[in-house]
Amino acid sequence: MDQDTLDTRFRLVSILWASLLWGVTLIAAMAFALSKGLLGAAPPPLLSPHMAATLLVLSPVLMAVGIAYRHGEVAPHDDPGRWLSAYQARVILAAALQEAGALLGLVVCLLAGKPTWTLGVWGMAAAAMAFSRPRRDDLRRLTG
Repeated sequence: MDQDTLDTRFRLVSILWASLLWGVTLIAAMAFALSKGLLGAAPPPLLSPHMAATLLVLSPVLMAVGIAYRHGEVAPHDDPGRWLSAYQARVILAAALQEAGALLGLVVCLLAGKPTWTLGVWGMAAAAMAFSRPRRDDLRRLTG
């Protein structure tokens, strides 16, 4: 596989990963602003803190599953293009799992009326997604 194709495909997966991270960041900012009452009257809490804390456990679990999936091994194949496709799918699916965990956590925080919790959920998601970002070294190793 030539270097231009590799660079183009790496850019694509990097852009997709970054857009998922920015999506989580924007939704976290909106959840914080809404629950803090910065955009009008804050909605009343619909979940008790105990119920919210119980549901919030699922958020880091999804993020951890994303990290584990991202850092799993891509099966070897003779065709570097197939390795690259499998790598791209792994990075995107891992980021989607991490985003799902973040969105679940942010919705729970919003429903519980806990604006400071949204910062914690966003921080966990940003750290998980940064830990699972696409790396050129992975591609060099995979494509030889």
